[in-house]
Amino acid sequence: MGGLRAGYGPARVLHGIDLAVREGEMVAVLGPNGAGKTTLLRALSGMVRGRGSARLRGTEILGRAPEEIARLGVAHVPEGRGTFAPLTVEENLRIGAHLLPRSHVAGQLRRVLSRFPVLQAHLSQPAGSLSGGEQQMLAVGRALMSRPRLLLLDEPSRGLAPLTTRRLFDVLRAVNLHEGVTMIVVEQNAQLALEFAGRALVMESGRLVLAGEAGRLRPGRRVTSAYLGPRR
Repeated sequence: MGGLRAGYGPARVLHGIDLAVREGEMVAVLGPNGAGKTTLLRALSGMVRGRGSARLRGTEILGRAPEEIARLGVAHVPEGRGTFAPLTVEENLRIGAHLLPRSHVAGQLRRVLSRFPVLQAHLSQPAGSLSGGEQQMLAVGRALMSRPRLLLLDEPSRGLAPLTTRRLFDVLRAVNLHEGVTMIVVEQNAQLALEFAGRALVMESGRLVLAGEAGRLRPGRRVTSAYLGPRR
């Protein structure tokens, strides 16, 4: 992406983001509240209007409707999970596959459930009856049902117990490594994000202020706690 700018009405949030994400990378986006991290993901998924350029495999995605961007292979797991509480777990997952040919849905459902076996036991339950961790797994699983090329995740660890968080990130890393899904992960838990991601970016006030290999951006080394928040 080049010169990416976005905001809400007259309020500018992103002030020219220049970034290249390699296919198959997992990139962590860190920074304090209000840095523009969520707006970055929303601009890439078409939820807010962006200006500048953002290309996926050579195709410009800025200016397109969210449905068009999804058809190009972008899936977005927003903060707060966004599951359809009255619908069953299986219905939620199948909604994620609405862009796939019908003949591919059953196979993709089996693949996703193999990543999240805990959901297999709850397929007929309303999504709203699941625990917070199970709902987050469902939200990620629903996004994976579309077989995305690029997965955008906004605060996937928020509100989760440490063990559940690690299980979720283990799945994300497996999907990234074995299925080649490119991921951009906005995360407040800096230590966790830097452990799993290959590269990390730090944002402040709508701008990128630091970027590099995740192993070189550990808290207490090159990045201050003012950017990454307290250690966890």
